Amino acid sequence: MMAQDAAHLLPIALAPDLLAIIDDLVVLDGGSRDSTPDVARSLGARVVHAPFPADGFGAQQTRAAHASRADWVLILDADEVATSLLISAIPDLIRTRRHTGWWLPRRWVVRSDDGLGWLDAPPHWPDLQPRLARRVDGVRYVGEIHQTLASSSPGSWGIARGSSLAHLDLLLNSREAREAKVLGRSGTPGFAGTESFYLWEDHPTRIAAIPGEEHQVHRAIRSLDP
Repeated sequence: MMAQDAAHLLPIALAPDLLAIIDDLVVLDGGSRDSTPDVARSLGARVVHAPFPADGFGAQQTRAAHASRADWVLILDADEVATSLLISAIPDLIRTRRHTGWWLPRRWVVRSDDGLGWLDAPPHWPDLQPRLARRVDGVRYVGEIHQTLASSSPGSWGIARGSSLAHLDLLLNSREAREAKVLGRSGTPGFAGTESFYLWEDHPTRIAAIPGEEHQVHRAIRSLDP
């Protein structure tokens, strides 16, 4: 996990259900000013200090992947939650001989006039992320803001259909905060054209109810509510 000033999010993202299947928990701290390293260690993590590089998220995600000592690496952001279906699918995904890595669909959780749900149409779904991979030196991520798998990364990558990550970014940040993010990143390479991800209320979209069996997501939402 890449984390910076995320002490309040680590216990939500690193829930007991996920920790139960992890052999080597690594939190790559980019220079937190809060208690992120201490909270990470309290959850059993090995903390690696790595100042955030000038070339952005892709380089930092590559560092995180290479810091692991495990055979397979699952990369999470601090504002993401591994859903119940993903956690139950991981053992089968890593046993396969067909692929050396998996693209994971990612769902964006929102709070609307109709209550909580997740966005169920493009561009928010399916938002494929290359996050589960056999640990090899050649795996590399690129992108200053929206990182993705480098074309030179080795192996065959499949799509882990039927499982997903849940992204809490839209739930954590107010409309005003998201507008400021869009304004502040305007003109940044890799950001143009993605504004609709953050200002989703301005675009017609479908919102689906979060299934009741997604215990991790419901628990995360309850933890964030006052």
